[in-house]
Amino acid sequence: ETGTIYLVGSLFAASVASLTVFIFVEKKAGEPLLDFKLMKNRNFLPPTIILLLTFLSIFMVYITIPIMVRSPKPLGFGGDALAVASVQLPFMIVFLVGTLASGFVLDKIKNTRLTLIGTIIATLGFVILLGFNSTPETVSLGLTVLAVGLSLSITGGFNTILISVPVQMTGIALGIALLLDLVGMSVGPVIAGIIQQLHQGSIKGITGQFPTHEAYNSIFIVAIAISAISIVLALMANKVKASQLEKTA
Repeated sequence: ETGTIYLVGSLFAASVASLTVFIFVEKKAGEPLLDFKLMKNRNFLPPTIILLLTFLSIFMVYITIPIMVRSPKPLGFGGDALAVASVQLPFMIVFLVGTLASGFVLDKIKNTRLTLIGTIIATLGFVILLGFNSTPETVSLGLTVLAVGLSLSITGGFNTILISVPVQMTGIALGIALLLDLVGMSVGPVIAGIIQQLHQGSIKGITGQFPTHEAYNSIFIVAIAISAISIVLALMANKVKASQLEKTA
């Protein structure tokens, strides 16, 4: 474990150094990948960070579920590939339907409020996973709730980004948002992997080590904390939007 901690620390330090160099280069570039002037936009920055955190937390948990299902009992459910599919399939179905339906909901609820509702529902899904993860059915239920929150957050977040910048800047704004979303998708599984590596146990008669219940609970707790930050940012975005509407009126 000591070697793992040193390795993680070294990689983290290298990441910080790389990020520092990246920011320095981007500030000097004539056509940067990340327009820092755009990042100062109070309407653009909160939904962008919300989407980053949403994808980070979702991928951190979603990638963990197959390991939980496939791990032998009592550390996992001892299921096969079909068991993994049965647990995760409702998530994909609800996410598909929810994304399509949220477009119609957006006509009745303003985008910042839709994002707020989505982050709250996603947090509820993580809470369900933390409190009720003893059976595949309850895990599937938690993922289904997550899918609802994810679909609403994505629709509201991207719509907020599109209307927060001038029309000629929408392509750049979407590019920045998608780039940061990919960062979240990449960092989430890394965090989950580190936690699983730090909390492993063995089963008598079976070769190898597997993540313990403590590992899964730690991942869900981290996801709840990240999702709670998204709620705070959504509240801030909603407040900024409301104040701007009052000034316009």
